[in-house]
Amino acid sequence: MQRLSINKPATVLRGSDNLPELQRNLAPILNDIQTNFQSVANAVNTNIGQAGATSTRPTLHQPGESFFDTTLNKPIWWNGSHWVDATGTIV
Repeated sequence: MQRLSINKPATVLRGSDNLPELQRNLAPILNDIQTNFQSVANAVNTNIGQAGATSTRPTLHQPGESFFDTTLNKPIWWNGSHWVDATGTIV
């Protein structure tokens, strides 16, 4: 898992006269936060997989593919031979 961090020096500004400077300093930090958030959101969406009843499990799948079985009410994964739950039990 990739660790995300923001490497910007902290700047403390006081008083309303410094608002434009504060906005300039915060803009790149907020941009980094938005970019990192989008990276995380994309990673989560990529790994969600499909969902449905046991009878609708995908028939074409790759090892590691996930499926949320709504009949069993739990996530399962294709291990290359069988659908298994988080404990490795064939389901």
